[in-house]
Formats: sequence, structure tokens, C-alpha cells
Amino acid sequence: MKRGILIVLILSLFAAVTFAADSSITLQPGDVLTIDCTGDSLTIIPDSNTRLRVDCVGVTPTETPPTATVPPVATDPYPGAPECPDHDDRAFHLLWNEKEGCHYDHEHGAEYPQWARDLWGDYTEFTGYEIGYAWETPGENANKHPGYNFGGQQFDTCRIDFADGGISAAWVQAHGMANHMGQQARIHSFWAQYELCNEDGSAGLIYSGGHADFGQLHTPGYKEGVASPDVYPKAPPPYNLHQPPYVGLAETIRHFETWNSLTTRQSRPFVNEHELIGFAFRIFDPVHGMLPDGEILDFGGNSSSRQFYEFSARVPASLAGPNGLVNFNGFTDVHGNIAPSCTAVSADCVPLVIVNALPGTYHTNGTGMIGIRNGYEGDIYFDNQPSGWIGPMN
Repeated sequence: MKRGILIVLILSLFAAVTFAADSSITLQPGDVLTIDCTGDSLTIIPDSNTRLRVDCVGVTPTETPPTATVPPVATDPYPGAPECPDHDDRAFHLLWNEKEGCHYDHEHGAEYPQWARDLWGDYTEFTGYEIGYAWETPGENANKHPGYNFGGQQFDTCRIDFADGGISAAWVQAHGMANHMGQQARIHSFWAQYELCNEDGSAGLIYSGGHADFGQLHTPGYKEGVASPDVYPKAPPPYNLHQPPYVGLAETIRHFETWNSLTTRQSRPFVNEHELIGFAFRIFDPVHGMLPDGEILDFGGNSSSRQFYEFSARVPASLAGPNGLVNFNGFTDVHGNIAPSCTAVSADCVPLVIVNALPGTYHTNGTGMIGIRNGYEGDIYFDNQPSGWIGPMN
């Protein structure tokens, strides 16, 4: 007997018939039924002279399930990796994009750490973006976006330097580039969050931002002031070297460059200091320096190694409540002056939040606690050599 029998029921419409897994069919005299099994074999079992059972033996074919989409695996950086084709100038990023397996030509410093998030919350609730804010200087993000840098410190003790209180923790987003374009710009935007501390153990918080005036530009080695006119001229006359605010240029790449906007309250005749917030950071691998005649020196760095180390603040006594503490939630202009008419964040309305703070001045220089070279490195090294991915605008 043949093992293969094609099942064809000859009907008046000659239509193909598909049977369920267990089916029966009754034939009338004159009907012809041909059976074919798509499995391995047919088993025929007669039940009687008029009834026959046919089993098709084999594995029932099933549809192939769709292939699951596998999420991309995080990729470690490697030499020769491609540059990222897309870039969002409002999103924070490191030099390496591990999700896409590509690199950028700049980086924005350290990621917002968990201790800062626990202390101050999500800073974008105030700034509106991960990078930049409404009060950035004209064209700052559009023309000098790579200059936005993040960094800060959390100190173990409350160190007070020539002020009423100290700053025990700080986190800053500040704009500044260690190339000739950035160095000649006096005014740069920022957003700062400080934890204030006092000798009696009390503490408070201050959040604020605006424009920082970095005043005098110093020649390499802090030898003299630079007063050459340019697109963004530093205003003469020079004052005492190494007195804030200033940008002090490195002598060689082995030295560092210092940006200092501390609130000195010394009424420099041409400096528009921020009334409430000051800070200082170092760049250990500057791109350029400048001579008094405006000559640009190439130091060969890429501004990827930085350290935020010194912080100052002032809590106005005019804002104190009946208990002597300041609790304020409002706005200032970009220079830190209280702006009662502001109702929403804008180019000249900057959030100011002060929580349980005693009025007075606050200042901490953390160099002795963190070390002069203990900073953040934003470049990636292969065999002790820099990646080569970072451009001069970092």
C-alpha cells in the first residue's frame, strides 16, 4: 500500500479543503477522495467495511516566531571609533556615547553625582535644560556650546575663609574655554548650588545663577594684565595681579589656568560682580595663552582636565525672617540683584532659592582639602595617549 496519499475531495467547485486536526468526512457513492500526508507517513486503520481511519504521522509545522529585538550593547571606547553624527546642544554628555558607540568633539565635565541629586534635587527644574539656560550670554550656546562645564566638591568639614561662614558642598555649571576666544570674554553664564555651613553647625542652601564677570586677563605666569582690544575686550586698567576676579593664564601646558569670579565686594571700577555667587576653577591643559600685545600662544592642550575648588556666596540680611533665617524663593537679574517684578525664568530673570540660611558672607577655598591636581579628566586615553577626539573649542 502506498504511504503517500493526496487528500483531494472532488467537489462541484473543485475547492481545496483544509481539515482540522481531528476531522471526519462522509463519502457518497461515486465520490473519490485522494489523501496526501505532509508529515513522515500515513497510518491506515480499517474500522469496518465502510469506515477507515487515516493518521498523518509527523511533526506539525509551526510558524517561526519573530526575532526579538536585542537592545544595543554598551560599547567601550576604542581607537578609531566614529564621531557621533547627531548632537543635542541642550543635553549633557561625556566625550564617549556608549549607547551609540561613537564620540563627540567636546565634553561637558563631570556627570551630576548622586550626592548632589540627594542634596539639591534635579537642577533642570531651575535651568530648564541639562545644558544652558534662558539667561546665557548672547550667542553663548550657539557659538561656544562646548564651553559649558560641570563640576563641584563635597567637603568633609566646614572650612571658613575670611567670611561669616563656609561652603561644605557645591555644584556648578559654568561657561568658560581655555582658548583665546573664551579667555577674552569677560562675561560668562553659570548656575550654582551651594550647601552653606557655620561654626555652630547650622547649614543652609542657596541656588542661583546669572552672569559671572571674570575681570582682568593675566598674561602667562600672572606677570601682567592683558588689555588688548578684541571682539570681547578685557577692560583696562589692570589691578593687582592674582586678585579676583581674573583669568590667570598658564605659563606652559605644565601649569594650569585659573578662572576666578569670587565676590570680593571691593567695588572694582569696571567689574560688574555677581552680588550673590562666586567661584573659581582650574584648567590643567589650556589650549592658548596671550601676551599683552594680543599675540596668541599655542599650549597644545584641549581643556579637558578641570577642577572647581573655591566658592563664595552672600546671603542678604534684607531677606531674613523673624527667626533671623533667610528662606526665599524668587528671582534676581543676571547680576544677582533681587528682581521683584520677575514672575518666570527669562533672559534677565534668574531663579534664586535660599533655604534656612543665616545672613552673611560665605567663602571656602578647598585647595588644601582636595589637592591642587585632584580634578576631573574628560578625555579618554589609549596606551597613555589622549584620544585625539577633542577639538580646540572644548
